[in-house]
Amino acid sequence: MLTFDDYIKTLKHAGIKSGDIVHVQSNLRRIGFIEGIRSRKEMLEFYLKGLQEVVGPEGTISCFSMFTDFQRYGKPYIAESSPCNSGDFANFLLQQEEVVRSMHPVMSVAALGAKAQMLCGGGHYSAFGYDSPWRRLHHQNAKIVSLGLGTRPGGSSFLHYIEAAYGVPYQYTKLIRGDITYYGELIEKDFYMAIRYLDYDIQYNTTAFKESLLPQGIAKELQLGGSSLYVVDAKAMFDAGIAWLTKDIYGFLNSPPKFVDGQMPCDGITLKREDASAQDTDSK
Repeated sequence: MLTFDDYIKTLKHAGIKSGDIVHVQSNLRRIGFIEGIRSRKEMLEFYLKGLQEVVGPEGTISCFSMFTDFQRYGKPYIAESSPCNSGDFANFLLQQEEVVRSMHPVMSVAALGAKAQMLCGGGHYSAFGYDSPWRRLHHQNAKIVSLGLGTRPGGSSFLHYIEAAYGVPYQYTKLIRGDITYYGELIEKDFYMAIRYLDYDIQYNTTAFKESLLPQGIAKELQLGGSSLYVVDAKAMFDAGIAWLTKDIYGFLNSPPKFVDGQMPCDGITLKREDASAQDTDSK
């Protein structure tokens, strides 16, 4: 049974300290029972309070707060009230009074603490692009933390930022439009995001990559209740991810996609040689 003291000690032993930015993804049920906790709300307060105690008033806690109903069903995105599909802890963070949620209607990030506005405020229209919260987490060297997930598949959305930065061939840029309200302001802009092709049964498996960071000392995995706490610095994870994809561009997948010649993204040459020659002649 997990105690609050054990939770605090584990966070500190993992290298989390005062002033840190901590980006959390979680499956808290895997961790198991908590001493003295009798309700879901108390459980969520337990995990948030522990993180706040360790990072202190100068620290910041963030979560992935994706809202897939916008893309799938055309539901309006209202930053301050739309629920997220990233789990109980992320939704609990969204309920906090001073939380700041980013503008992207699908791949938003929510943050609470000293640097919340710096991470999630302002206009940014690409899910994982140059001025996205993910790039800000990278350049601020946030701690990427998995509670109850360990090295299992899932729980590392920061890896999608690495994919976008590398430019993997199994994703394309999707334009996103709809009803978007950001803290009372109607946003009439085009948003976009990198998304995998749906025709090729592309399945993620990032376990091997995450496990590879442990013996190198890049990541730590510590026992937490009945599961684990996995922590890695964003800059180190980014550099290792780029190196991993350089060795195998499909290294975050179960297997390479079975692309079809003549179909996107393997649609071949755009002009026949004789057509290209004719164009060259016309240009002269």
